Amino acid sequence: MIRAVLFDLDDTLYDQRSWLAGAWQAVAGAAAAFGVAPVELAAALAEIAAEGSDRGRIIDRALERVRAAGVPVDPLVQAFRSHAPERLAAYPGVPAALARLRARCRVGLVTDGDPGIQRAKLRSPGTLRRLRRRRPLGRAGPGVPQTKPGSLPGCALRSWRGPPGGAVRR
Repeated sequence: MIRAVLFDLDDTLYDQRSWLAGAWQAVAGAAAAFGVAPVELAAALAEIAAEGSDRGRIIDRALERVRAAGVPVDPLVQAFRSHAPERLAAYPGVPAALARLRARCRVGLVTDGDPGIQRAKLRSPGTLRRLRRRRPLGRAGPGVPQTKPGSLPGCALRSWRGPPGGAVRR
């Protein structure tokens, strides 16, 4: 019998591109204070992010692309991290599916995204605030490896005072 279902947040319950679009606008807006053309930078950020984030330095690379390499990066990273969307909609059908699941078992969120960013996403109207357990990675507790799907789902389940058996993670 399934007693709990854990979900990831980004690109599982909602399209992360919608959050990123707003975050890149926030970064571009912050860069305007340093004389960077915001429309050009926002386009460069979106293009570079679409290539994948595994290389990192997305903001640095976008600044280089728009020939603004001397602009300080820290305020732009802060703009990215502090972006709080006005609305972040779940994929169609997700809220209703979660409501049906909640009637049958516990439903939770386990994410390895930056905890501050993930909390801002969950606070925005239209998101999934009604999940019973939201445990961003980094809050699993001292000495617990910070990996997903490793030990973190088990930590979330133990916080419900239940063993990891009988759980599904998606």
